[in-house]
Amino acid sequence: MPAAYTIDMTWDDPYEHREDRRKTPRAEWKRKISIAVDNPAGKGRLVGPGLVMNLSSHGVLVNTKHRLQPQQPVTVAMPTEPAPNDMCLPEVFAGPATVVRVEALDDRHFRVALRFGETLSQNMEFAMFVDFMQTVVKALGA
Repeated sequence: MPAAYTIDMTWDDPYEHREDRRKTPRAEWKRKISIAVDNPAGKGRLVGPGLVMNLSSHGVLVNTKHRLQPQQPVTVAMPTEPAPNDMCLPEVFAGPATVVRVEALDDRHFRVALRFGETLSQNMEFAMFVDFMQTVVKALGA
């Protein structure tokens, strides 16, 4: 009769996370991006800046003044100006994202983790741009 439990099996305790659970590498990329959200009053969209703390092909961590909530949809727009012209990238990558996590830094500033929608996460040009940024960050020793 087989044992009821496998005692040497690894288990992922949600209260004791591994050091790094990220699926894709991140680049410490300090650049401004635009974040747009629907106006809570129902009139148009609010657009404001976010300062990128790190970036991957699947998400971004930003500091912003937007008061966002987990699962809230947003639209992000990030310039590609540090990339060389011969990469033939658009001037801006824009697409939908979803708020994953929000941490208050103080009364007016928040650190927000965003997961990109398929418009960005499945875009080969965007993946090439992120890979380029990761290479630059490593080369500069940042």
